[in-house]
Amino acid sequence: MLIPLPQSVVTLMAAFPTIETASHAVSDVIGHGIVPAALEMMDRVTIGAVEAHYRAGYPVDAGAVLLVEVDGMEESCAELSEAIEGILRTGEASSLRTAADAAERELLWAGRKGAIGALGRIRPNYYLHDGVVPRTRLPEVLRRVGEIGEHYRLPVANVFHAGDGNLHPNILFDLREPRHPGSGRAGRRGDAARRRRDGRHAQRRARHRHREERIHAVDLQPRRPGRDAPGQARPRPRGPAQPRQDLPRPRARAPARRSGGLLRRGPLVVDGLTVDGLAPGRIEAPTSAEQVAEILRAAADAGESVVPIGGGRALGLGDVPERFDVAVETRALDRVLEQSQADMTVSVEAGITVEALNAQLAQVGQFLPSTPSTRPATPSAASSPPASAARFGSATARPATS
Repeated sequence: MLIPLPQSVVTLMAAFPTIETASHAVSDVIGHGIVPAALEMMDRVTIGAVEAHYRAGYPVDAGAVLLVEVDGMEESCAELSEAIEGILRTGEASSLRTAADAAERELLWAGRKGAIGALGRIRPNYYLHDGVVPRTRLPEVLRRVGEIGEHYRLPVANVFHAGDGNLHPNILFDLREPRHPGSGRAGRRGDAARRRRDGRHAQRRARHRHREERIHAVDLQPRRPGRDAPGQARPRPRGPAQPRQDLPRPRARAPARRSGGLLRRGPLVVDGLTVDGLAPGRIEAPTSAEQVAEILRAAADAGESVVPIGGGRALGLGDVPERFDVAVETRALDRVLEQSQADMTVSVEAGITVEALNAQLAQVGQFLPSTPSTRPATPSAASSPPASAARFGSATARPATS
């Protein structure tokens, strides 16, 4: 999909005395409901390498720099950039600089885009990590990354997407140095680890050979005409014919009845929860995660097929189940478990609706960008009302706009 270029773009560079103060500033910007088009961070190690190559004007004495960019309409960009400047100054920014034109903006971003390559000025080899942490935990995580680098006497350069907490610590080293973990005593330890690993691989190969021998002990013979379709193949054991072992037939299922929070066996009460013509043999309505675990454990022990139906509001979605022994209704699991305004994240139980979630998020000026259905909330065989908000238990909230 093609999108038009923004009418206006504003790029800011802010220097901070430490990477911790820069991390706090990132949380403050997001906590104010501002999500810039880009929010990048580089630490002192990276700044030195980048500035030596690109001469982009990064302050080499800074503990960290932030590159912040907003785009859109000219009026909104001016308003957002002014708000961000105020937040960064409150967050101990030692200097602020706004790109005067497109050329200066490109130079600032050239340093960020070429940062990984510039690290070769410090060490010829690097190991890049890629992880995501909540924005409010950035200071803690970066502090721990620095401690690990000091403990192993290896420089670590941090350059990453601070706006979404996507970290890239780069461990810098030189394979030619005798102190490198891959040489000397450390190398001998590495050799021992490789021998252990090779031993495990040998065991796996032996198991694979055993499986192959078992597979090769079966021929694919043409099936008998008549009952079997001509030309099809099926496994046939070598040697004497083996007696046919039929699969166990499905056990008869007792109907269900509602008893307290769970549905127990008794008269069948389906309440329109029929999925593609299949009605569940038992319906469970847990009120806690512990009850969900208990239901799934019991179904696994009994060899039953479980179909989660949420609130029974979108039964037409998803694949057609082959079996439908147990229906798990999550309508009672409708709590908000954890909400972080600064990280713009929320964790909820599986039965909460989009409407109920957005009603709570609106109290802090956020919303879940999902359009709920307007179908009725009472489940029936003929209609499928809106699905619950949290299919996987967590979501990213966005700031509400007027």
